[in-house]
Amino acid sequence: MSTKKLYRRAELYNQPEVSAQEAARNKELAKQFSARGQRTKFNKPVRPRAAQTGIFPVSRSTFDQWVRDGRVPPPTGRIGRTCVWSADVIDAKLRELGIDSSAASA
Repeated sequence: MSTKKLYRRAELYNQPEVSAQEAARNKELAKQFSARGQRTKFNKPVRPRAAQTGIFPVSRSTFDQWVRDGRVPPPTGRIGRTCVWSADVIDAKLRELGIDSSAASA
């Protein structure tokens, strides 16, 4: 049985660093939203993390826009709530864009 390499959505775009202070502030804001009964999705990270370089050199919103515009193929599947792309599809797109896929996936 062979397993295909899959990329999670978060592996495909750049993510900025979130400091401990910023995460604590975001967590407090999330509590305030909840206390006021606001049901809007609070979309800021509440845990610190190091900056992460994605395979495509773009932000999350740009990557999502590229998927909507068809510049990047839609996800090939889902695992739970996580969108995933086949490595074959991503490698083909990287070759089309002229990005070295071996350096991107390392």
